[in-house]
Amino acid sequence: MKATAAMLVIVLAGCSATREIASGAVDIRANAESSKGRFEAIGTESASPAPDVGRIAHESAEGVREQDAIITATERIVSAIPGVQDTTPWWAILLTRVIAFLAAVGAVGVAWYLGVGTLVMRLLWSLGLCLPRRARDDATLARAMLDPERAEGPREYVAARRAADPAFDAAFKRTVKPSPVGTGGSSACP
Repeated sequence: MKATAAMLVIVLAGCSATREIASGAVDIRANAESSKGRFEAIGTESASPAPDVGRIAHESAEGVREQDAIITATERIVSAIPGVQDTTPWWAILLTRVIAFLAAVGAVGVAWYLGVGTLVMRLLWSLGLCLPRRARDDATLARAMLDPERAEGPREYVAARRAADPAFDAAFKRTVKPSPVGTGGSSACP
């Protein structure tokens, strides 16, 4: 009863949980070392040819008191544990965030490699979003070429395409007027 009252006073005194756990651990160690010495003394005394029963009884009673103190200290520790909060070191939090970022970048890279990126781009293009500038300029010129009221014609369209796209210009240069069948025209890939 006294131990419970003492524990209640200690808890109500407002000691921090870590200080309470440390204090309980120190008390347990001190009482355990003392009990060990008492048990050794009891063992030595009981093995002697003329054991001192009074000393054995005294050491035994003190050993029981120390065991009660150990039990009280463990109860203090157990009651203090809920007040302890686990903390993660700053470097572990940083490492976790870096790994999560790299995993996200890797997932996007794999998805792009597997063709999901092309699918997403085509979906955006079908909605008229994220259109490349070259495609917008080409579409504007083609629309102007089809408008009968504008002066742009097929020659202006081809000239603009050749100026804007080096690959188109190279392919255009390789093409020649169609030749009769069998006389050896130009091919796109040799």
